[in-house]
Amino acid sequence: MASGILGQAVGTGSEADIYTVPSNTLAVVNVSIINNDASNDESVVLRLINSGDTTGAKHNLENMSVVSNGVVERTAIVMSSGDKISLNASSDVSISVYGIEESTMARKKSWRSGEIKSIQTFSYQDSSNANANFTLGINAVDLSHSFVAHNSAYDEGSSDPLRDTRQVFLNSTTQLVGQARNSSGSSASLFSAGAGQVVEYYA
Repeated sequence: MASGILGQAVGTGSEADIYTVPSNTLAVVNVSIINNDASNDESVVLRLINSGDTTGAKHNLENMSVVSNGVVERTAIVMSSGDKISLNASSDVSISVYGIEESTMARKKSWRSGEIKSIQTFSYQDSSNANANFTLGINAVDLSHSFVAHNSAYDEGSSDPLRDTRQVFLNSTTQLVGQARNSSGSSASLFSAGAGQVVEYYA
């Protein structure tokens, strides 16, 4: 983003915008006003105008008289996107706005694509015996940037595995669904159990 001189102008005798903060940007600026007339004081109105506002007296940052060959400075003015610095002064007055701009988009996206955003651990034990689904609630995730890591176990009841969880998947942003299969029918006394993690990552 820009730094140093952000806007410069000479007075026009009427209201004129000197600097406007770009979109998705914060700025911290300083203002230097010089009266170049060696004989006369000059009236100056300096305004800080909020984005979208109609210019008015409420925006006056300074309403002053600058002595001949005088300099007035105002520092550390914090501005948001669309805010403006304006000047109303004669052509004997010059103004410089200088400072630093910082992108708010860069501040929001401080991660790298693919980095882990969150990990939620889950576990379950289901004894419904029949071929059936079961559900688990989770905190909301972005389905397009999440996956499930899952391990299951089963109760054999005898020497053969009879009921096992085939998969657990994201059914919605806040719900997991497990699919279980009972190869011995609904009368078998069996359960399935397992654990896993829901991993969400940055785009």
